[in-house]
Amino acid sequence: MENPTSAQIIRTFGRNVEVLAIQKGISLKSMADSLQISSGALSRARKQATRYIDPEILLGCARLLDCTADELLKPIDGVKY
Repeated sequence: MENPTSAQIIRTFGRNVEVLAIQKGISLKSMADSLQISSGALSRARKQATRYIDPEILLGCARLLDCTADELLKPIDGVKY
């Protein structure tokens, strides 16, 4: 994806969090608890109901999903967006 819009980046982040959490067997609730945020805040980020991605949520999700922040922001091969 060349020069993605902020909406595309947020959509990619949300989908990647969803896919990687499922692969690792991590629930949205447990991720939110670990990040010390409400599950609603994480859900909004995951469902693209936000205008930006909070850097702390981005880095926290990357840590919990054992990937880099960059990997959460770029499309994963084979995943539909």
